[in-house]
Amino acid sequence: MAKHDLNLNELKQLSESLYFHLGEDQLKRLKIEFSYITHYINLLNKVKTDGLAPTNFIQSTTDHQLRLDFPNTADHPEELFQNAKNKQGKFITTK
Repeated sequence: MAKHDLNLNELKQLSESLYFHLGEDQLKRLKIEFSYITHYINLLNKVKTDGLAPTNFIQSTTDHQLRLDFPNTADHPEELFQNAKNKQGKFITTK
């Protein structure tokens, strides 16, 4: 995949194709940052992953934050409104 670092001319062409007009100093900084990224990708490409199934999540899909929430009733609803700045009866208002 990422076998070589982009040279300044390639970075300039790429940035202009994406409508980013970068100055010489910005291109030099970008070249350094791209070299870090390509180096990291090359390291990842060396990791042996034979026999591993691809995953969408870093953690188990049974306990991630996309779980279903179930509505419940508060034991003491008045506690919910205790810190509300603007109240009108049992309702929180914006003004």
